[in-house]
Amino acid sequence: MKTALLALTGVLLASCGTYQFAPATSFTVSASTLNAGVSITATTVTNSNGATTTSFTPTYTPATITFQAAPGSMGGQITSVSVTHDVVTGTPSGGTAIDETLPDTTMSVAAFVPAGETCNNPLPGPICPLTDSSTTPALGSPVQVQLNLIGQQAVTLSEQNPGSSFTQTMDLTFSGVDTKGQSFSVSASNVSVSAYTQ
Repeated sequence: MKTALLALTGVLLASCGTYQFAPATSFTVSASTLNAGVSITATTVTNSNGATTTSFTPTYTPATITFQAAPGSMGGQITSVSVTHDVVTGTPSGGTAIDETLPDTTMSVAAFVPAGETCNNPLPGPICPLTDSSTTPALGSPVQVQLNLIGQQAVTLSEQNPGSSFTQTMDLTFSGVDTKGQSFSVSASNVSVSAYTQ
């Protein structure tokens, strides 16, 4: 399993026996890419005239992205992910190694990450009411989203070269807005998925 991890740190502020959220959102993000990518089955059919045609059936496995707020961090809504440093590599059987850089892209993401807090009577979310005196800092509830990160270029190269595996490696920057309306971002680097045709 390949995991990319980056944490943005915040500071917990104490005031009058209670606490207020840190001024900066503090999330961790991890990308689990075990078997993520696409497995393609090639089927060749020969007709009555002896001509052959090959069809491809892809099975996609998304990467699982996990977000979690640090203790004392505000919550926030993840709205998009930017994909940069996107590179496809692989070596066709008996061919020359391929190393192609793909254009940067942006995709929409919808995930709410609860604040880094715990309390006796949480609301759905979970969210601790502002009036709940039992609220204390704690790791926020983890939230997972699944993203199909493999690109068409890796799929095409795999279909053209059955039996050869191609890897697509990228950096991911997730952007969003916290519960105070402030923009934030958090990143994961060197996230890899693969394409293989059998």
